[in-house]
Amino acid sequence: PGSGLAGLAERLTAVDGLLAIDSPHGGPTTITAELPWRDRDGTSGGVRPR
Repeated sequence: PGSGLAGLAERLTAVDGLLAIDSPHGGPTTITAELPWRDRDGTSGGVRPR
């Protein structure tokens, strides 16, 4: 992947993540990166059984 925002978006997409950019006229620009939680065994996070 490349550098910059396009590269960041590509890397996040590769791990089922999301990049959101909100840049309204007059600012401020907000960049949000979301990543899924994965336990060490590679399973999705969430509610753990007791």
